[in-house]
Amino acid sequence: KTKIWSLDLDPITEMEDHSSFIFAACSLSSSSVDFATGGEDLRLLIYRECAKEQEILHPSTIWAICVDPQHDQDIITASGDGLIRVFTRVVSKRATEDEIASFKNEAEMSSLKGAEIDEKTIAAFPTVEDMKKHPGKKEGDIRVFRTGMVPKAYMWKEGKWDYVGEVMSQNV
Repeated sequence: KTKIWSLDLDPITEMEDHSSFIFAACSLSSSSVDFATGGEDLRLLIYRECAKEQEILHPSTIWAICVDPQHDQDIITASGDGLIRVFTRVVSKRATEDEIASFKNEAEMSSLKGAEIDEKTIAAFPTVEDMKKHPGKKEGDIRVFRTGMVPKAYMWKEGKWDYVGEVMSQNV
């Protein structure tokens, strides 16, 4: 739960957007109630005026968040995988499409570990027949494809997807 109080310690609002422990919070502005939170559920949540504006899934637990006020309000996260990531609204500073796709794929795979996978999530994975439309970006990339409604993990190896195994969850 995220609780917001005034400087006089009057409660302003509560949000229950995280599903687990929150380890980091950071103000995004000194003139409004804009902030970011992150934690064990692998999600960076960005709030504007106490309303959730954006959610960015990470591949690992978020341990720290800060904002660079000198450089376009970039949001910087540090996570359990030992990486620091910078999120920006400045187009010229953004990651390439391949880097963004790789980050999203890593985050998606991490979020599935031990999680329950519902039918809607499984149906969103590309089918094994569509593998050629989704080449890996680099050796070792891992991606989930499905056969019918069975999710299966594949690793990009020597220019092709190599079967790793069935994706297991608590309800599959």
